[in-house]
Amino acid sequence: MPYFFESYRGEVPDRPRRHEAMLARCRDLLAFTTGWSDEGVQLWHDRIATTTGWTAA
Repeated sequence: MPYFFESYRGEVPDRPRRHEAMLARCRDLLAFTTGWSDEGVQLWHDRIATTTGWTAA
């Protein structure tokens, strides 16, 4: 992961902030899919549930 974090070229956001950004993106994609594809809606609900369950190791 060090190479990944080097791409920030500055302060690396803490884990809770990165986790919330992941969830926000999932919610954005859920909103995009709503009204367009029932399968897509379910997919993003599943991904939100999965991402919510991630904990720091």
